[in-house]
Amino acid sequence: MERFARQIENLLKAADLPWQNYETLALPGGWNNRVFRLETQAGPYLLKQYFPAAEGGFPKLAQEFAFSAYLEQQYPGHSPKPYAQDREVGLAIFEWIEGHAYQAGQVTLADAQAALDFILGIQSASPEALSLPSAAERCFCLSDHLLHLQKRLERLHTIVASESAEHELARHWFQTALFPQAQAVIASLETELRIHPHFNRALLPEEACLSPSDFGFHNALRTPRGPVFLDFEYAGWDDPAQLLCDFYAQFEVPAPAETRQTFATALAARSNCPDWHRQRFALIEPVHLLKWACIALNHFCPHKGDHRAFSQKVTAEQRQFQLLKAERVLQKLKGPV
Repeated sequence: MERFARQIENLLKAADLPWQNYETLALPGGWNNRVFRLETQAGPYLLKQYFPAAEGGFPKLAQEFAFSAYLEQQYPGHSPKPYAQDREVGLAIFEWIEGHAYQAGQVTLADAQAALDFILGIQSASPEALSLPSAAERCFCLSDHLLHLQKRLERLHTIVASESAEHELARHWFQTALFPQAQAVIASLETELRIHPHFNRALLPEEACLSPSDFGFHNALRTPRGPVFLDFEYAGWDDPAQLLCDFYAQFEVPAPAETRQTFATALAARSNCPDWHRQRFALIEPVHLLKWACIALNHFCPHKGDHRAFSQKVTAEQRQFQLLKAERVLQKLKGPV
């Protein structure tokens, strides 16, 4: 990070933190950005470097910093406090959280309740909340959900089988398993919407919710005070159905399945039409399982190459794991949900 020394010093000054004799240590992980432990005379902080958007600028930085600032005001202590940002070079400083990443099987019923409390606690109709943008992949009717899935399916048609043995396997599996299943789910939902068009009405403004997006225990740390939630690059106003389905579609660190009904009931209860929302949740769940199978295959898409190279090199083993993850997500769709 030597090339950004001046910008880091300015960020530390803006945050009223010691800016001399700091050190940065690159941390593992992170597909969409780079993260560093920033050691200062006042203790450690998190330094985050964002990948620039194709159209220029750093919209994910702006999105995450604004959402984090809101969380610090609305529901403090459950997410990293933001300190300073530089939108010119895509850098930001956040609170350093001492904790451990959740592993599969470690999420307790109390953790799941804490996640629900977090979601309910951040909802507000305050001017600060209403000033936040929509989520990056916002959906406000069921047709929006289908459109996002169809776009992801289109991207996966660009997988070049000749790049590696893993690419060849991924392309074959996509063409023979994932894509046919997706076509069947899309056709079924489109039929349902023709029969019951009221399920496709747009959400009323008060029915939308503030969502961290990509919410789950894969983006949380275990701490003595309970889970602390991270990563708000895509956060904003969204459909509660997307929040619910994404939360329970997570494969790597799943939430206890027996808590889903409580979570769904609480989200639906925010509306004057709770039964309508619960039925929408059930209709859209298969679409989101397919979406996460598609996301697992992003590593194979050519358009993601420069993006992944920014953060870390994708190995053959990682691609194999992503394909396995996609297969297991699809199996979850075929089995009882």
